[in-house]
Amino acid sequence: MRRVNMVIMKQASLSILTSLIVLISSPGTRAAPGLATRDLNPILQPIFLPRYRNPGSENGWSIDHSFFITNTLQQQSRSGESLLIDVENYQYNLDFALRSDAWVFQTSLPFIANRSGELDGLIDDWHDFFGLPSRKRTEFPQDQLQIEYIVDGETEYSQSDSSDGIGDIAVQAGYFP
Repeated sequence: MRRVNMVIMKQASLSILTSLIVLISSPGTRAAPGLATRDLNPILQPIFLPRYRNPGSENGWSIDHSFFITNTLQQQSRSGESLLIDVENYQYNLDFALRSDAWVFQTSLPFIANRSGELDGLIDDWHDFFGLPSRKRTEFPQDQLQIEYIVDGETEYSQSDSSDGIGDIAVQAGYFP
């Protein structure tokens, strides 16, 4: 009986999650179509991945903000190189946009923080609840921050302490006739 209840809870949770995604991404909402997603893997942070935000058809200023949390555990090794990423990443973006007829100007001010995995236990429970693979999560201590890149036995980059600060400010311009 307990197994049946667990299956019903999983199905109900997936149904609610799917409904929320459809509701959030439906054209009747104020947000731009689709979900605002991006890969916040710490290795990709130095690479600018622009995020288009539709400022609407009205001329003038608009302000938007977003908050992302990711928890990454990744370990890879091959031919003299090894990479370990075990970090929780928080990113808050404050976006400004100005529309003037067909011209759109946007800027994004990000605040980025890398921390130890406060959500590791929650993610482990999520994987257990939905029967998702844990891969190597059980082999690593919980709530640690460790980013390490090693080439031919030499450590090229290592971080085990928390860090935070203003990220790269993005400025974009576009013409939409």
